[in-house]
Amino acid sequence: MPPGPIPPTPYRPGLRRRTFSPTELRVFADCPERYYRQYIGKEKVWAEFSRATLRGSAVHKVLAHVFSARRDGEIIDDDLRFLAERFLPQHNYKKAGAFSEWPSDVDSVVRLAETGLARVHGEAAILEVETSFSHWRDTNSRVTGAELIGKVDLVYRHPEGFNEQIEFKTGFAQPDPFQQVICRIGVREKYYAADTPLFSTTVQLTSGEEFPLDGDRSVLRTVLTEIEEIILQIWSAETWPARDNDRCHFCNYRNTLCSLKGEWSQPSRLLDE
Repeated sequence: MPPGPIPPTPYRPGLRRRTFSPTELRVFADCPERYYRQYIGKEKVWAEFSRATLRGSAVHKVLAHVFSARRDGEIIDDDLRFLAERFLPQHNYKKAGAFSEWPSDVDSVVRLAETGLARVHGEAAILEVETSFSHWRDTNSRVTGAELIGKVDLVYRHPEGFNEQIEFKTGFAQPDPFQQVICRIGVREKYYAADTPLFSTTVQLTSGEEFPLDGDRSVLRTVLTEIEEIILQIWSAETWPARDNDRCHFCNYRNTLCSLKGEWSQPSRLLDE
């Protein structure tokens, strides 16, 4: 696909898609052009160096390593600095000429990982770590046959007997209702028990804030209705317009193929003008 606006596609390639993640749904809601390039055209663009992204990834890997060891009954390596240095790639910083920032980012990874570990009771039973859960929409749904898939950071059983699903966020990331609801449904279907409550919480490690998901069925229905509406829009889409929004900063196509801001598409924009 050349740079610039994506031409109309009346054959509706979105119909071929049946599996949807929270990120995929959010991308389409934000910018159909990015959705087409990323999920239908599968166009690859080298991601820009981002300290925040690398830190967040390292924090999740450190937490997953420690919680997996607890789940499997292994001896836990509690040297978080060693793990942070292992999972925060030095070569990325050297290549970007930012190696002087690496030590302070290691400190940040250690601090955020400590916050995440302190949030989970030491005697809790770890059930799932970095696990994907899926949920199929049935014949009562407007998107029958669509599969919703969400990746859960952690599921554990409290000493008091109830289960909790936790999503860890770093930086300025806020809870995503799509992720919360899709993951909650998947976890609930696997660990369903009438007498075992399930709590779903997003923990913002940077700010220390916690965001519980309201378990009221009306809240779940509202979010599911929004999810189904986006899927219907994907299936019926014939045009894929670019939209300028706050999430453009995180888009790999922003400076390249984007028809609004991309350098590669500048000749096309000048020709249109």
